[in-house]
Amino acid sequence: MPTDGERFLAAIARGDLASVRQTAGSIRIEQVPNLLSHALSSPNPDVVAYLRQSHDLGISDLQIAAIRGDTRRIRQLLGQLDGNAKRTALAQGYASPISSQSPLSLAVRNGHADAVRELISAGAEVNEYCHYTLTPLANAAELGHTEIVRLLLNHGAVVDMAPDSYTALMRACVGGKFDSAKILLDAGADPNAVRQDGQRPLHFAAKAGSVECVNLLLARGANPRALAYKKDTALKYAEQYNHQAIVKVLQDAVDK
Repeated sequence: MPTDGERFLAAIARGDLASVRQTAGSIRIEQVPNLLSHALSSPNPDVVAYLRQSHDLGISDLQIAAIRGDTRRIRQLLGQLDGNAKRTALAQGYASPISSQSPLSLAVRNGHADAVRELISAGAEVNEYCHYTLTPLANAAELGHTEIVRLLLNHGAVVDMAPDSYTALMRACVGGKFDSAKILLDAGADPNAVRQDGQRPLHFAAKAGSVECVNLLLARGANPRALAYKKDTALKYAEQYNHQAIVKVLQDAVDK
């Protein structure tokens, strides 16, 4: 049976404000690890607002505006700042221990293209990263926010940048996002980029069950015989996950 703390975090993750309020009274919220990161990952902005009002989360007005995609508020807040103050505001939260919570990354993950555009115009770093976090491009690709993928690429996002060893193309394949993968490949992404454990985009597409991504990668030169951790091929992953359509495609590719 889940603990009160686990129910609290699950309610945050669901965006269930009523349950967040209910469970908050039965736990010591100050002892919840990484509460800010969990709060900012909630799909419900009202949950973030509630937690911010009731507890010191250390979250800025700019981060809230980015989550909501409130471009007018973003413009207003940044218009009050200049120089180092603006740079600090744009970078706040990028080194969160779970994932980047910078205004740009928050706007990207919530699919707010206009907010992303506004933040980039104000000087947000499109290639921001820290250890164990995804770049804005990788986030957009995995979530299928294709307008944002194009926007980031057009503003200088490095297509194969991989600070945590995942390229944007790999994350597109993790999410089974064909359109994202195609945009990235058209922009020069490497279909045979290798992660530290030997996995490549094709391995991730096979595990995700995306026959469209598998076919696309093969058409762009992905190696169906490439070995990952423990000498696993993409075909073996497809067999393990019982993706029979992909098994057939990869078996045909290996037999050529």
